[in-house]
Amino acid sequence: MLAAALQAGCALHVGRRMKNAPGARAFAVALACEAWWAFGYVGELLVRGVPAKVFWDDLQLPPAFLLPMAFLLFALRFTGRRPRHLGVWLVGLGVLPASAMVWVFCDPLLGLSRGSARIVSAPPFDRLLYDFSLVERVAYFELSVVMVYVCGLLFLHAYQHGPLHRRQAFVVWLGSLFA
Repeated sequence: MLAAALQAGCALHVGRRMKNAPGARAFAVALACEAWWAFGYVGELLVRGVPAKVFWDDLQLPPAFLLPMAFLLFALRFTGRRPRHLGVWLVGLGVLPASAMVWVFCDPLLGLSRGSARIVSAPPFDRLLYDFSLVERVAYFELSVVMVYVCGLLFLHAYQHGPLHRRQAFVVWLGSLFA
């Protein structure tokens, strides 16, 4: 919970106080997604039973899908790139993750996406395991490709600058590798 609170605090700080810096708002959204994800993960660890764990696991799905998009916007703003028709690209990239979220959130009605959910004993917290559907796997693959693009974009940006700025930009790039 502390990590989620710290990330939310950082998101507010960056979003409010540093909003004029290139990419700051998108980075604040990424931090907020990480806070949301951490909060959901703590909830999943603390509850018992398959339905409760599935609920908290499903709560982590939107930030998992929004985070790469926020990092993409951050990387574009930070590097000063302005692709043509960015809105169209973002909508196109959002179709698969949105489809996966609809599929997962309809599970209480259909019982198809989390039908294999089970708990495996793993002290100190039990682990929730289930099979991913095809739409989830394709959406995660797409977002992995987006993150590889983001890392490449930040690396090239760092490489193109003078020594001082290059070091700072490489720190940003290294941080993107951990996202």
